Amino acid sequence: FGKGAFCSPDDATREEALRLTSEAIDLAGETGAQMIIWPGIEGYNYPFQTPYSESWARFVDGVGQVASACAERGVTLFLEHKNSEPAMKIFMRNVGMTLHVIHKLRAQGIDNVLVNMDWQHLIMNGENLAEYAALLAAEGLLGHQHANSGWGTFDDDNMVGATAFMETLELAVELRRAGYGAGGERLGFDLYPYTEDAVGAVKRSVLQWRFIDGIAAKLDGAELREAQQRLEGARNDRLRRDVADAVRRAEMHPEHAALDDGGAARGQALGVEGRRITRLSELVEALPNALAESRPILFDVVVDGSFTPV
Repeated sequence: FGKGAFCSPDDATREEALRLTSEAIDLAGETGAQMIIWPGIEGYNYPFQTPYSESWARFVDGVGQVASACAERGVTLFLEHKNSEPAMKIFMRNVGMTLHVIHKLRAQGIDNVLVNMDWQHLIMNGENLAEYAALLAAEGLLGHQHANSGWGTFDDDNMVGATAFMETLELAVELRRAGYGAGGERLGFDLYPYTEDAVGAVKRSVLQWRFIDGIAAKLDGAELREAQQRLEGARNDRLRRDVADAVRRAEMHPEHAALDDGGAARGQALGVEGRRITRLSELVEALPNALAESRPILFDVVVDGSFTPV
């Protein structure tokens, strides 16, 4: 499929692509799953290489055949865009082109197609995560989510919240406003841990998303909505500082120089909960939830004989 699958100029190649996709649809129907199409090979690499109108028509027709087959099996089809790789210019390379495909299909009466937002793909395009989530939700097109992060120049598929933290936090607010999850929607993770343990990267992403979503739950109140209605960026800067303060809520207490009953007594003296941590992994697991709940805890961190109250 080096020169395309649904858009391939070779009829035999195109039919094979449709046949393989049909098998995937059957599997989705049998298992109660949904279907994602990421048409990464549908595009071109050079100027004057592609007859655009004809190739686009074959591509849209192919997606339409797939969507119709999905509908027969009770499967929802999600379309995922990306600007390049493996094709240098993927046809469906931004949200606008994705909506173009969906609206062409709706004109044919095919309405079981939604958008799969891969966050890093949007970041690569300079597309605002929260804005597009809000627009898609308003049109009833907000589909599955591929959660990740990256530097913005390549499809890094890094852990959630590792970069673009504020953008991800704003997205969490919009997903809550859209009621995402109320209808059984799930947050998926599209990660490629180049140097990290794969299971650890997923676990870290789950914890960081819970942390981000927990902040979003407390951030999205009357004050934020009022500031947004007034387009008050400076006022929102204060809200953003509140978020930064929540991240830094664990404070050092260097005056506590001796170990006692796991921090409980000192925690009680300070009016907070006290715990003793003997593995850093325990702190990693406990801290995001404590921060998300705005619940201060004094942690006695005791690792390799070294004691640090946090």
